[in-house]
Amino acid sequence: MPKRKPRDPERSPDMPHNWIERHLERVEAFIYNEPIALTTWQYRCARLISPGEYEYLDADWGTIHLGEEWGGHDITAFFRTTMTVPASHAGPDTYLEIDMDGGETQLCVNGRYFQGLDWYRSLIPLGEYAKAGRELELSMEAFIINYPYDERRHDQRDFHRFAQAQLIKVDRELEAFLFDARFVLEAYKSYWQDDSNLEIEGFLLHHLEEACRAIGPCLDSPGALHQAAARARRILRENIFESGMYQHQGHINVCAHSHLDIVYLWPIKETLRKNCRTITNMLSLMREYPDYKFSYSQPFCTKS
Repeated sequence: MPKRKPRDPERSPDMPHNWIERHLERVEAFIYNEPIALTTWQYRCARLISPGEYEYLDADWGTIHLGEEWGGHDITAFFRTTMTVPASHAGPDTYLEIDMDGGETQLCVNGRYFQGLDWYRSLIPLGEYAKAGRELELSMEAFIINYPYDERRHDQRDFHRFAQAQLIKVDRELEAFLFDARFVLEAYKSYWQDDSNLEIEGFLLHHLEEACRAIGPCLDSPGALHQAAARARRILRENIFESGMYQHQGHINVCAHSHLDIVYLWPIKETLRKNCRTITNMLSLMREYPDYKFSYSQPFCTKS
């Protein structure tokens, strides 16, 4: 049958899913709220000589504020600060959001390796650490890799900006709705691309549009948006996930796995830091999702 796709999508009118994508992007802006900025940190620069051995370039700790530059050619930057969890942010829905504007960072909380940060990760669930009145010592080791590794990301800057560090709360209902809606949207787009089943394509699109319309014009009211997201999620759940329509019996086995090239575009001393970030990222996911399982296939990495 003839394709219904535009010859030039960049110059063609919106497709139905374009409106849905924009709508979900607007909703996403409200997932994280009640920010408390961590504006001032102590800062010190060094060079990594070998695993655990550094040449410090600063005699003592200085101060860095949000928005200021950090880094330098082949520089390791250390950050530290303390904070107290307020009662308003106690509980399992509390996160740190830290944006280093690139590079790779290892975060420690109260002296414990906690989670890695990079181009794709800036959110850190605090879990059991988010208790009212608890004092947290935050420390970070950040590094910009000035090797071809950065060229692949089209980012070879020596200096980056300390863009964001704040305590936030997540709206779980809004987050759950976006997870469900984007899952359905991806399924719809796969049918839209190849026209393999117009009936299922139309079925998914109809209920996606219905769910988005349920959000309505309440994006300026967090309370109303939370309730609207719950309604929209019910539409997807009742009409798609729980409807039995077009469903087939089967099993899907998923196993999380990471492979680390020991010496690829970085020296062996950097491999150990990369390995630490990988492991702590997986442990962070395990804390947040107790059923999550992870496999590592390289004995060297688990020993290092």
